[in-house]
Amino acid sequence: MRARGKGQPHTEGGRPRRLAPGLVVVGTIVLVSTAFLSAQPRPERSAPERWLADLLEPGQTLVAHLERRLQEGLDNLRELATIRRSYEELLAHNERLALELSMLAGVAAENRELRRQLGLPEPDEHRLLAADVIQREPSRWYSQIVINRGLDDGVRGGMAVVAPGGVVGQVQSVSARTAVITLLTDVRSAAGGLVVRTGDLVLVEGTGAGGPLHVRALTPAASFEPGDEVVASGLGGVYPRGVRIGTLREVRPGQAGLGREGWLVPGADVERLFHVYVVVPQGAGAAGSGGRR
Repeated sequence: MRARGKGQPHTEGGRPRRLAPGLVVVGTIVLVSTAFLSAQPRPERSAPERWLADLLEPGQTLVAHLERRLQEGLDNLRELATIRRSYEELLAHNERLALELSMLAGVAAENRELRRQLGLPEPDEHRLLAADVIQREPSRWYSQIVINRGLDDGVRGGMAVVAPGGVVGQVQSVSARTAVITLLTDVRSAAGGLVVRTGDLVLVEGTGAGGPLHVRALTPAASFEPGDEVVASGLGGVYPRGVRIGTLREVRPGQAGLGREGWLVPGADVERLFHVYVVVPQGAGAAGSGGRR
């Protein structure tokens, strides 16, 4: 074995050890050059670029998949947090409603006892019959709707129709399985109203359009302001007393300075009526066996 002389490069197996770092440098230069060339707008990729793309594809696919799954997980966590907050809010709201309902039950019991002592008749009781809106013509959008309840369900002409927001209208005509409803927004419609804040009586009239309803004071001394809530007075014989009609938006002196008039935003969303309720007086049953289910 021959000794390595001074200044002679160290070899192993006849190859200099400095060859490996040189290959790394050359490889790095090739990769950088390839990346630079691939960034330039060219119609086709070169063979090294295609080879490099095929080599990196499995890793890129895996990274993209993991990134997508991570994003989905983060979205699910945010959605769960939102659902939890909504659930807690609904729980608190339900508790408040239960408390208010128990208080109202006590008030109703006191009211019944007071009416009994005074010899007053019991107020009419009603049930709500759910119905779907099955027809609505664009030319009569603010005048009429057709629902899928009729004589077979106990619906009769003149019955009130309401929605979660308040008064909708009244039954105009009835067939065995359908009914035509005239909306309160119709120009021929009107309802007796009561200003909640003052107790003053007003008349709410349809305008035939989708905007606010017209409100007229029924007495010269009647007082109401923007923001006042108006409910059904129950004096017209159609809408039960206390059913919400809407909120006053604008108030001004009446014609010739007599009384006041204003404009009221309906509580029911007349633009988007899909489900309504017919107010059926207690005891008014269906013509057949209790109506359709």
